[in-house]
Amino acid sequence: MKKFTFFLITSITLLTFSKGDVALAQMHNDNMEMMSKTGCKGFHMVDGGFSLLDQLDLTKEQRDKILNIKLSYKEKNDKIETEIMKTKYELKEEYSKEKIDSDKIKSLNAKLSKLKAQLIENRENQKVEILALLTPEQLNKFQELKKNWMWKMKKNMMWK
Repeated sequence: MKKFTFFLITSITLLTFSKGDVALAQMHNDNMEMMSKTGCKGFHMVDGGFSLLDQLDLTKEQRDKILNIKLSYKEKNDKIETEIMKTKYELKEEYSKEKIDSDKIKSLNAKLSKLKAQLIENRENQKVEILALLTPEQLNKFQELKKNWMWKMKKNMMWK
């Protein structure tokens, strides 16, 4: 039974990641199309670049540090997302039992909430670490670019 459960979780994980890659690729294509129409590049990494950060004249040292920060958090977040998937699977299993253990469900829901909160915290910490690498001039320029980018995104959303 343990081998079967492990096999099932592993299969689900692999399927989810493979479907996620397809969905991510489609989302990337959609974003690229929208960005080409609006003329904005976006905030996140695009085609291996740093998009808004590309416009800040970063030094090689800054780029290397930013890449290391992103990779470090990606590794952490991948582990958390895997744990979230496992916990959701456990919850689904618990709900499908003939006799539901409400304490176990509460415990799993609490675990799920903590994991999701950790993801959010990691994303915010990543932003803070990256922004801390910028000079005051770069930070000012970044904030202006981000304002303009967000305005373009809102404007584009209003016309859809």
